[in-house]
Amino acid sequence: MEGKRLGKRINMVRKDRGFTADRLSELCNINATYLWQIEGGTKVPSLPVFINIIPLQGIFS
Repeated sequence: MEGKRLGKRINMVRKDRGFTADRLSELCNINATYLWQIEGGTKVPSLPVFINIIPLQGIFS
């Protein structure tokens, strides 16, 4: 999946699930700025971060 599409999907699902970026970043133990960069498509999450985000959001369910 392309970085921008992945970030857009994470952003969409985060909002649908009622998470703020600050709250999701806390739950994933990452900086909120890093999450915003992922959502904006300028960064691709590392595998450990990706593994933390997916179960919290049920992104592919």
